Amino acid sequence: MIDLKQRLHDILQNNFVSDVHLTVGEPVWSRAMGNMQRDGDQLISDSDVAMLLRDFGINTPADKLAVPRMTGKDGEGFAVTFGSWRLRVDLVYANARRLAIVMRKLNSRMPTVEEIGLPNALIRQTDLPTGLVLITGATGSGKSTTLAALLELVNLKREGHIITVEDPVEYPICSKRCKVTTREIGLERDASSFDAALRRNDIYHACVYCIYFLWSHHRLLELVRKALEPEERVCVFQVSYPVLHSVLALYAEEVLELVIAYFRRGIGYQVPGKIAKL
Repeated sequence: MIDLKQRLHDILQNNFVSDVHLTVGEPVWSRAMGNMQRDGDQLISDSDVAMLLRDFGINTPADKLAVPRMTGKDGEGFAVTFGSWRLRVDLVYANARRLAIVMRKLNSRMPTVEEIGLPNALIRQTDLPTGLVLITGATGSGKSTTLAALLELVNLKREGHIITVEDPVEYPICSKRCKVTTREIGLERDASSFDAALRRNDIYHACVYCIYFLWSHHRLLELVRKALEPEERVCVFQVSYPVLHSVLALYAEEVLELVIAYFRRGIGYQVPGKIAKL
């Protein structure tokens, strides 16, 4: 048996380590400076993983967390505090249905636009009265950090209501000049699905709507679909606040082309017009 709690603590002491990978039947792996490295030869067991999850305060069995769910993604993600670190934890099945966990270090505080060097052209997006702002980039390129910095700027200079839909919550956002409402997707959390998190948010009278879904184009497609359904109570393209959305893609043009192509049959002709009015 491996003491994964102690092993994880020792690995995270290395400031260059960004990710830790645990897969049942394999040794512990970590990523430092972009390179994967093995940490010993002892193999991880199911009981090792179960004990680590209990240390994280997760009581739901791991096999239930890792199965496909209503949210449309395979696996479960959540953020935990472990020692002095905050970690994003993702559970999936891999390598012939073996449980796999990927943990990534998260910042414990909101970054500022000055600290990460955002250009003025991007900073000005926080003054938009309405519209759709897409933050795109490869894994690890800083999409969620960019969004967090923009939200912190809005939180400091405007008086309104920020609503975030996150899976999972990555940066703790505290109310300052703005009231902040966070809805986290997942089992035993604020909403069971993306669709459920969007419903009834019109009653909150948001000034900024931020959606953290770092890997999925499908969430943006669902967002557009809801905007095109007149019977929906929440129609994000027709309300008076900007929508910030992170998408795993290299270029925003690719995402818009994907959206238009997806809806090309049937109501696709409406999508370019909707986007043009943002």
